[in-house]
Amino acid sequence: MCSVVGYLGSKDASLFLLEGLSRLEYRGYDSAGIACMSDNELKIVKERGYLSALEHCVYRQGCMGNVGIGHTRWATHGKATQNNAHPHTDCNNKVAVVHNGIIENSSQLIGQLKNDDHTFSSQTDTEVIAHLIATLQNKHNDLNDLVVDLVAQLDGAYAFLALLKDYSETMIAVRNQSPLCIGIGDDEIFVASDVLAFAHYTKNVIFLPDQTFALLVKNTVKVFSFDGQAIMIEPQEVMVDHQIAQKDSYQHFMLKELYEQPQAIINTIKSLPAQFEEQNKKQISYDLTQIEQIHFIACGTSRHTCLIVQHFFSFIANIKTTVHLSSEFVHEQLFDTPNTWYIFVSQSGETADTLHALRHVKKETTACTMAIVNVAFSTLAREVDLVLCTKAGPEVAVASTKTFTASIALLYWLANKCAHKKELINNNEFDNVANQLTHASNVLQQSLDNYRDTITFSLASKLIDAPYYIFLGRQQGHTLAKEAALKAQELAYMPALAVAAGELKHGPLALIEDGLPVIIFSSQNAEVYKKIISNVQEVKARGAYVLAIIFTGQDELATLADKSFVIASVTPLLEPIAMVSVMQYLVYCIAQQRGCAIDKPRNLAKSVTVE
Repeated sequence: MCSVVGYLGSKDASLFLLEGLSRLEYRGYDSAGIACMSDNELKIVKERGYLSALEHCVYRQGCMGNVGIGHTRWATHGKATQNNAHPHTDCNNKVAVVHNGIIENSSQLIGQLKNDDHTFSSQTDTEVIAHLIATLQNKHNDLNDLVVDLVAQLDGAYAFLALLKDYSETMIAVRNQSPLCIGIGDDEIFVASDVLAFAHYTKNVIFLPDQTFALLVKNTVKVFSFDGQAIMIEPQEVMVDHQIAQKDSYQHFMLKELYEQPQAIINTIKSLPAQFEEQNKKQISYDLTQIEQIHFIACGTSRHTCLIVQHFFSFIANIKTTVHLSSEFVHEQLFDTPNTWYIFVSQSGETADTLHALRHVKKETTACTMAIVNVAFSTLAREVDLVLCTKAGPEVAVASTKTFTASIALLYWLANKCAHKKELINNNEFDNVANQLTHASNVLQQSLDNYRDTITFSLASKLIDAPYYIFLGRQQGHTLAKEAALKAQELAYMPALAVAAGELKHGPLALIEDGLPVIIFSSQNAEVYKKIISNVQEVKARGAYVLAIIFTGQDELATLADKSFVIASVTPLLEPIAMVSVMQYLVYCIAQQRGCAIDKPRNLAKSVTVE
């Protein structure tokens, strides 16, 4: 991974390749490169690091041509080096390939090709595609036959683009379980992992179906199945906000997006009635009153969303709810039980593990599938039965903030919609849902405004030298502790442990030592609050430095804590929305003072398109 782009037309391909890659920078990468067909020769320029380094190389070395491919790489096979950067070529520089995904049987193929005197110059799995194409050229005179033979030998999930010196005006585009789309412009064709790369040039898009390939020549796009049968696909009009997100006056995208959370919640709430009615027009039989069980499937922060919202559906709508980790779910035995829904949550809608879980469900059951995404034209949104989109706008920082809270708001609305349809709540109660969410979003904003200066100047500096952090909570507070620990890991590169507060005495208490930061999330529930008081006393007795995120009137906990952040009361189930901004901003400040790359943390990517 992470992104591929391609261009065929009458203009200099390198200009679009660099621009298209820059529009997909947010997905994360550690090297970049392009290849252009110039005077029937393949010209390749690639560089370790950010696109700015590649741009300097392109301008210095030159890489012109009307047909070209480009890539930003997030290392999977081999270190982040110039040699491992894409594009990759065969021994004779007659084939160039850029690839997103993983070739699972690359080791076996490399062994076979080395026996045929092929020499490999990188540690990547991608290079094997170029060598295999070169070998198959000796066997096939027809490109269609060549690609059919090629994909039959490749195992894994992948999308790749290939240029062949012997077919200088042609590009090969192949998709197998990894996103790839084609934009049809005026006398030019664009290819990319994401529509955003070319949305400002054309709205006419072909989303390549799974296990298909396309042969692109000038203004012609021919699509085939993996067995070589022609497929007729009409371009569809896709409306995308193609404006590149700007940081404005903010130092980082994460800080900007953190502050955008209240508006993201409001925009999402306002859009839901119309979105829901649009789903009713689909030719799918579903009835909210008949749902007996919901399975949520997600990864990372999206999974934490699910762990929070499962309480919404059980407490509000009386629906049994289970949360699954996408990467583990594909190995589970499924039962095709009636009135069961599977809801998949993903910011990008391209998360490989979640997509594989969806396909597992569709293969093994007849259940209704739904996606909660922030990208309406994503693969996940296209493959499910029903989809509801958050309206958070582009989220550039790798660490999710506004999509997290917007997804919670969306699913709170949906849980209440189910309850309303089942007549568990009346019209007035359902109408009040928007007010509850609006108030929670206002509290989120107020909390951030109230404590920004305190956290920035007098607190974060005290925490940066800690060996690790412990986050505590009960019920939804425990899930928020999980999200906090994840943020500390990905942003500040700090070891962090999320502990269910009631489990302290079963092992984690042994980790408490003098001055260790323990951050606890309180609860408005009186019984839960009493137990949290006891937990704080336990860690304080062992020397912990306690930071508590509490609610108005919780004076006993405020007195016990070394530092407390007081949050206004909200609807109890929406406590995570109210408390989250203080936690996010605290970790942001710690990461900043530790000198971490906040928007693009090391080793991580925004869109995780490999398993």
